[in-house]
Amino acid sequence: MMWSVALQTMNGIRSSTKSEAQVGPAIVSQAVLANFGLGPPDPPGAPWLFGLTYAGTTNYRTLVSFNFPYEKDTPFFDAYNDGILPTNQWNWRVKATNESVVINGYSGYYRGSDNQQANFIR
Repeated sequence: MMWSVALQTMNGIRSSTKSEAQVGPAIVSQAVLANFGLGPPDPPGAPWLFGLTYAGTTNYRTLVSFNFPYEKDTPFFDAYNDGILPTNQWNWRVKATNESVVINGYSGYYRGSDNQQANFIR
């Protein structure tokens, strides 16, 4: 098995508290390493293929942690993506409690970047 985790600290508004706090949305993928193989060479100008093939399906989970990374040992909860709002915010829902969480990043410049990396319309 091969696991991949994408985790970022963002802002979130919980429906249960109506308050904004830091959250840690995570996307976890799981794939069978033996299902990867080498394919034919990429044609010129074809990005992101790198001559790889995958014979199988990949499992994905979305998780969210409240007050991450500021509280020690904060748990991650299974969640699902309820879609993107017109304001460019993610609308996630915690599976166990059905609580909705609106997740967003704000406009800003980040270290090492010459361009704007995020946008949120408030």
